[in-house]
Amino acid sequence: MNNKYMKHGFQKIALLALMLSSMATHALSAEPFAPCESGNVGVQEVLEHGAEMLNEEVVLDGFIIAACKHGGRKGFIRDSGGEYEGTLRVACVDDCKSFTQDLAGQTLRIKGKVRESRMYAKDIDAWEAQIQAEEHEHAEEGESCHNCPDKADEAKLRARIEEFRNTLKDSGKDYISTIWFDATDWEVVNAQ
Repeated sequence: MNNKYMKHGFQKIALLALMLSSMATHALSAEPFAPCESGNVGVQEVLEHGAEMLNEEVVLDGFIIAACKHGGRKGFIRDSGGEYEGTLRVACVDDCKSFTQDLAGQTLRIKGKVRESRMYAKDIDAWEAQIQAEEHEHAEEGESCHNCPDKADEAKLRARIEEFRNTLKDSGKDYISTIWFDATDWEVVNAQ
């Protein structure tokens, strides 16, 4: 397996795992969607009821806990009240200005759309098949080549595959859902 492709796949899975772990801090609620006090939505509403808001223009209120250090095109937002610990990834899209490091801890009002990505069992199976297809034999035992995967990375990938299978099984659905927010504009609501 080419290490470049393995590393790229591992990075995608690591990001998905981060998003899934932030969603795992709460169970999906059967309560109807209700906006937060300001008339806008909060992180909890988006994470618990995002499927009801997909592709709709929404205004999100929350405080930013971190911004991507490589251009600021992604940020991680939590509810302003602090009681709910779920974290929502926000991506700046189109002409949206980037987040800066000095925004950490500030409350933002963010305009954008709720998005969802779904991973099905067939996606997990295809990923595993790709890893297996890239394994190959050498003429002599112990020999290595430039296409050999790092065994530690391969073990991590296989562990992630198993983790996704367990998450899928535990979800009670035929897919794993990942919710995020595509921001088209934002403003600071409280300056520190």
